[in-house]
Amino acid sequence: MKNYNLIKPFILRVPSFPLNKLFEFLDKESKLHKTDKFLFDLFYSDSLLNEALYIASPNSHQSLIDYIEKGHILSKKKEKQLMLTLLKYFIRICTRCTPFGLFAGSLVGHFDNHTKIILHNSDYNRRTQLDMLYTCTLGNFILKFPEIKKKLKYYQNSSIYKLNDRLRYIEYENKNRKRQFKLSSIEYDEYIRSVLNVCKGVTDYSEILKHIENFGVETSEAQDYLNELIENQILVSELEPNLTGNIYFNQLLSKLEYLRSNYSLPQELLSLSEKLISVQQLLIQLDSSEEKINVPKYKQIHKILSEATITDKLEEKYLFQVDSNKKALECSLKNKIAGKIRQGIQILYNFNQVNNHKLSNFKNTFIKKYGFKEMPLLQVLDPESGIGYNQPGGDSQDKDPILGGIAFTDNSINNIEWDAIQKYLFDIYLKALQDKKYEIELDQNEISNFAKNVPSSQPDIITVSGSVIDDGNKVFIRVVGGGSPASLLGRFTHVNNNVDSLVKELTSHEQKINPDKVFAEIIHLPQSRTGNILFRTIIRPHEIPFLAKPSVNNESVVSLADLWIKISESRIILFSKKLGKEIVPRLSTAHSYSFNSLDIYHFLCDMQYQNIYQPFHFNWGNLSREYTFLPRVVFKDLILFRATWQLKKKDFIQILPPKKGNTTNRILVKEWRKKWKIPRYILFTESDNELLI
Repeated sequence: MKNYNLIKPFILRVPSFPLNKLFEFLDKESKLHKTDKFLFDLFYSDSLLNEALYIASPNSHQSLIDYIEKGHILSKKKEKQLMLTLLKYFIRICTRCTPFGLFAGSLVGHFDNHTKIILHNSDYNRRTQLDMLYTCTLGNFILKFPEIKKKLKYYQNSSIYKLNDRLRYIEYENKNRKRQFKLSSIEYDEYIRSVLNVCKGVTDYSEILKHIENFGVETSEAQDYLNELIENQILVSELEPNLTGNIYFNQLLSKLEYLRSNYSLPQELLSLSEKLISVQQLLIQLDSSEEKINVPKYKQIHKILSEATITDKLEEKYLFQVDSNKKALECSLKNKIAGKIRQGIQILYNFNQVNNHKLSNFKNTFIKKYGFKEMPLLQVLDPESGIGYNQPGGDSQDKDPILGGIAFTDNSINNIEWDAIQKYLFDIYLKALQDKKYEIELDQNEISNFAKNVPSSQPDIITVSGSVIDDGNKVFIRVVGGGSPASLLGRFTHVNNNVDSLVKELTSHEQKINPDKVFAEIIHLPQSRTGNILFRTIIRPHEIPFLAKPSVNNESVVSLADLWIKISESRIILFSKKLGKEIVPRLSTAHSYSFNSLDIYHFLCDMQYQNIYQPFHFNWGNLSREYTFLPRVVFKDLILFRATWQLKKKDFIQILPPKKGNTTNRILVKEWRKKWKIPRYILFTESDNELLI
């Protein structure tokens, strides 16, 4: 293992309410009648809970207000539904650290000689923005005006590439709040070649038009031709969403203000501009005001934007994106904790594999088709003539060009691989069952018998996510991350200046120790709402745009058309002809990119983890598919795996109420818990979503 040095700052994520608030409530609730309305009163009277509820679920908030203020009588069924909704949100605000509106937030702490964390539970900063679904809709609405279209700048679609005598590219349309992508092609003639040469950077509509007219084309025909290129997304406007730098909504508003000051605009756009300015001011007030009652401001924004009528139905639920920063009097962890974590990383290496099968399959298929030639990336990833990416059969000639890299579930029976590690895990698992133990403690000497050689290709920076327990005496390691540490932090760079500074320090260090490579930020918007978690500051000097607008200058853009690929020394090498250097793609945000993504995006993101461990944790391997109960795994003061019950419906059907809406029998629950040896408090998990029960 590399001799890693500790980076003193760390990010602490905390729920907005302490855990003891939940335990106090549960203790109180057990002594109250079922008709008690404690949660109703709490969510109504507590300003933080009230606002957090509105942001998360405006409909639930309105039901609460109607019930309390207007005396609306709810049926027993609806009253119970509302009570359960409030209970789930209350559990979340007391237990879940994942940032979500005002329910949880983050702050920067430092490793020091002691552990001391004193939070200001009621004091926080936040950043309120319009949801990217709305701002993307707004951008499309503005672009529909012919008067606006002629006053904008344009550049070529970032996915364009030449294949024989045609150009291929990806375009999209919005249907039911979703982007639907398709692969399109046009004939590659002298006109389109000339226009694309002019539009390598952002170019004025008038300049492109004049260029077409120079071919001897009448102005009206030239306009029709240019508008057709824009309509078919061969050329895209400067109003395309950006994912780094200045907030997209602010960019749209600035452009409208510029156009308003320099040109005559339709009355509809003038009126819209006035409304958007009012909204911008209200958003600033929300983030700067010390007032505790803020819901009326949200409702005022919703009212203003509803009157703008840029969309048929403006749902409050999809209108706001809120992130919060927590404050602390002191936030430090003792240095010894980092030493424990280092030990944990070394242990966990033995229970995981470095190989990325998708990249390995791609490499083998590439060699089979192209040998060791240098090839343009976009041609290689073409879903018909190339090899695509993440294709079940490797070669993509028989694959659907629209579905591209969508991998379907393989229901065939997996062959169980049985190696020294699996044998060791099976042995300690059986012993735990025989001894009726919840917990297994790993033995260093036993592990050394099959310890793997730590791979030589390790990431330059390792990140660890976990929890500090019992004043730092115990540490739970949830996941160890490869790739870049910015992937976990990028989303919060525009919310917290301290996080932004830390991320820039880390990425700068990464580039400094790899001077022969260029680390470039992947800029892609799969879906409008995904932009809420993808937005970050400009983290790196270079960006790779793919169906989204870059925020760096044209010289720092690494275009997909400039990227070539080759295989050398068993590595996939991605390089830029323009820069003459290897390109290392980076996605500095925690997006689950592998689900239903386009081949190009999927490939670029996977390249972050070539020959290094992808984010990993303790892995039971094949045993996790065979057994319902998996014991807790510890090593010294480290918790590497939490005791887990993988229950199917047949395992808990006995405690489900006989009819929907009925109450579960407490006696049956007690018997069920006794059968499975389940403690009083457990986490119900689905992926990384957890709910305390």
